[in-house]
Amino acid sequence: MEGMTTTGSAEFVTARRGTAVLHNGVDLARRAEEVFDYLSDLRNEKEWNPKMQLVEAVTDGPPRAGSKFRVKWQGSPVTVVEYLTYERPKAWSATAPSKSLTVDFYATVTPTETGSRLNIRMIVIPHGPLRLLLPLIRRRMQQQELDNMRFIKAKLESGS
Repeated sequence: MEGMTTTGSAEFVTARRGTAVLHNGVDLARRAEEVFDYLSDLRNEKEWNPKMQLVEAVTDGPPRAGSKFRVKWQGSPVTVVEYLTYERPKAWSATAPSKSLTVDFYATVTPTETGSRLNIRMIVIPHGPLRLLLPLIRRRMQQQELDNMRFIKAKLESGS
């Protein structure tokens, strides 16, 4: 994709705890406010993420700290995502705990000369026997997140 600027990395934070942190970002030719408003509403994810199978608001109203969404991604159980912070138009965070793993999510959107920069940090904490598979989970999720950066860029820059 022309003008594609994405970054990504994955690291172990503490091998003893079995926690991995994924960092990803993408430059977007859209105003920061537009990027924030679109991406911070989890209900829009079905428009750009082919692995999103279910998303429905559990709480009424627009997204905010405390908002909850029932979600299901391909290969995962149904879980509830809860927004922890919501600081329009700069940042939001959420947690998605399940029996098998917890994902803590942090996103920032910053203005740039050509639009904005989206940066995402995910902390992945597998539970129980799944902890043994953390290296595989980390690699798989990192590839999915790099794909997501491309999907987001294509969706937001297509104008549709």
